[in-house]
Amino acid sequence: MHYAPKPEVPERNTSTVCAELGILPETLNKFVRADLFTLPTRRQGSWLVWSDKDTERLRQLIEWRRSNPLLTIIAPLPAPPTPTTEPPKQKQHRTTKPKPQRAPKPQRLGAGITTTEYRGKQFTVTQLAQHLNMPRRTVSERLTRHGWDANKAFTTPNRKTGSQPRQFVFQGQPATIAQLAERFGIALNTVTYRLKKHDFDCDKAFADKID
Repeated sequence: MHYAPKPEVPERNTSTVCAELGILPETLNKFVRADLFTLPTRRQGSWLVWSDKDTERLRQLIEWRRSNPLLTIIAPLPAPPTPTTEPPKQKQHRTTKPKPQRAPKPQRLGAGITTTEYRGKQFTVTQLAQHLNMPRRTVSERLTRHGWDANKAFTTPNRKTGSQPRQFVFQGQPATIAQLAERFGIALNTVTYRLKKHDFDCDKAFADKID
């Protein structure tokens, strides 16, 4: 009676590789179903023959699987992640809307007056003070003290009750500071400044005004 010889077992088959790497054949089957591993194609009878390259591929897969213990194998699984560098996200700066500019409020001379007429022109307090070369506060006080218009307020000199305005001689004729200011169209303090500068000599003080 003759017996058929038993098939020769290859040096490395699936069972020996799983035992060598410390995994169960069921674990290898999960890797295959999840498309993470491809079995070798060389056969010897009904046994798969594993080369060193095939064994090394499986070993690397097992090490990657152990480094990701929270990963559950559900077919199909993605390939092991490759490190990528993403550019840092740039912060978006908020754009601030420009605040609407309010129109400037008209300056009030007092008693609801916004402008006043002086020698045929309209002026605000600031403009009139600059035109007369006087402090703004002085201009505002003169306009509101007696309720005068600008023409009267800046041609009437300040003096005590009962006193007479001082007179000077200009081209042989007497003239007050208010009359000189009215004649040359300048402010009262400008007339006073010129007179003091030329020792109250009207002809010298206003020589440039004489045609």
